[in-house]
Amino acid sequence: MDQEERIIRLEELAYFQEERLRELNEALTAQQQQIDTLEHRLAETMELARNLRDQLGQTG
Repeated sequence: MDQEERIIRLEELAYFQEERLRELNEALTAQQQQIDTLEHRLAETMELARNLRDQLGQTG
């Protein structure tokens, strides 16, 4: 393998690594959005549970 072929191969590898990094970044961003949504829903659920507990305490 001569120097030009090696350079071409390295450029190909760099391209594919950049593509994988882009894909990983997109996946990570989507997962973070899911986590944010779940955290928000959990906070809402916890607030609802507190309200229900308070209401039950007032009637019991």
